[in-house]
Amino acid sequence: WLRRRAGDVPRVVAFNKCEDGRDVSGADREVAARHADVGPLLVSATHGDGLPDLLDALRGFGAAANSAHDDGDAAPAVRVALVGRPN
Repeated sequence: WLRRRAGDVPRVVAFNKCEDGRDVSGADREVAARHADVGPLLVSATHGDGLPDLLDALRGFGAAANSAHDDGDAAPAVRVALVGRPN
């Protein structure tokens, strides 16, 4: 997961289900920090905790893609992949 073979693709790592003070292990944080450009972010989709930080990170990548594309054509689409396990 989060392979670097994909080239220069920005990565955001967010851990879901971190409500009520739940935390992720130090090993998970270390691996995520090693492979992510932003994160690891702790979020709770159910309660909305950490979602503003996640949206800010995604907006930053969109702004960077738009500013890097200045030849007059439409800006390239920002692609998002959500990776995880079902409940």
